Amino acid sequence: MRALRFSAPGTASVVDLDAPRRAAAEALVAPRYVGLCGTDLELFTGVMPYFAAGVASYPIQPGHEVSGTVVEGGDLPPGTEVMIDPVFGCGACPACAAGLATRCPDRRELGIRRGMPGGACELIAVPAANLHPVPGGASLREAILVEPGVTALNAVERVGDVAGERVAVIGAGTLGLLAAQLLVARGAEVDVVVVESERAALVEQVGARPTASAPVERYAAVIEAAGTPASVHATLAAVAPGGRIAVIGVQPGLVDGVDVNALVLKDVSMCGVLNGPGLYGRMLDELAAGGFDASVLIDSEFELADAGAALERLQAPGRAAPKVVLRIGA
Repeated sequence: MRALRFSAPGTASVVDLDAPRRAAAEALVAPRYVGLCGTDLELFTGVMPYFAAGVASYPIQPGHEVSGTVVEGGDLPPGTEVMIDPVFGCGACPACAAGLATRCPDRRELGIRRGMPGGACELIAVPAANLHPVPGGASLREAILVEPGVTALNAVERVGDVAGERVAVIGAGTLGLLAAQLLVARGAEVDVVVVESERAALVEQVGARPTASAPVERYAAVIEAAGTPASVHATLAAVAPGGRIAVIGVQPGLVDGVDVNALVLKDVSMCGVLNGPGLYGRMLDELAAGGFDASVLIDSEFELADAGAALERLQAPGRAAPKVVLRIGA
C-alpha cells in the first residue's frame, strides 16, 4: 500500500509499505480523507514538542484527522463510513478507566505519538472502539473536521453558558473558526481576533465579527486558539473580571512575561483543553444537523501522490481558509 512518510525534518515522500494486519480488538479502515493541520506541519519541520519530550521520532506516518470506510473487524459492517478518534489509551490507568484517554501517560496518538502510524495511507489498523459512524447528512470529506471540532466543543463547554455574552476567540485557524461557530450557535456575540486579513471574510461568513485586537477587559469568556506568546498576553488582557478562559493553542515553547496577577486580581478561571474525549458522537451529530459548516474551512484538496504539494500549500501564507485535505482512493 502507499503511505505518506516523514523521514527527517523537511523530508516527505510517498512510499510503498506492506498492508497492516489487525489485532483481535482492531478494525481495518481504508482512509478516504485526511486533514492536514499545524500539528502535521510541526511534525514535518521537526519542531513539534513531542520530539523534545521523547514520545515522537522519525520516521512518522502522519494523519490524525481521518475519515474512511471499514474494511473488516469490529462491530461495524464492512463499508460503514467512519471517522477515527485518534487517541488510544493504555486501557489500564485511572484516566482510561474514567474514559479520559487524553490524560493517559502512555497514550498513543494516530500519526503523532509513540510510533502509532497515521491515516495518510491506503489501509490502517486501529482499535475498533475508536471508530465513530458518520451519520446521514454528513460527508466523509466534512467529517475530518470533527477531530479538531471536539477540541473546540470541549473548550466552548468548559467556559460555560455564553448565551447573550460577548466572547472573544483569539485566532482564526481551524480551531478558532470552529469554536466561533459553536459559540454563535449558543447565542454568544463573538469577536474573532484575525492576524491574517484574508480570514476576515470567513469570520463574517460563520456569523462572528473580525477584529484586529480584542478590547481590554471586555469579554466574559475568551478562547485562545492561536498558540503564540502574543495570543496568550492578549487573552489575559481581554478577559473581564470574573471571566473564563479556555486555552487550546499549543505553544512552541515557554511563554515569557505571563501576567499571572491578571488571573488573581481579576478572579479569572482558566483551563487548558486537550482534544474532546466522549464528544465525537455529539460533534458528528452537530455536523449532520448543520450546527456548524465544515466545508467553508477547507482551502484545497490534493491526492495522496501530491502530498508534497499539499504540504507546500499548508505552509503558504494568505490562505482564505485554513484546512488542507488529502484525498485517498477512489
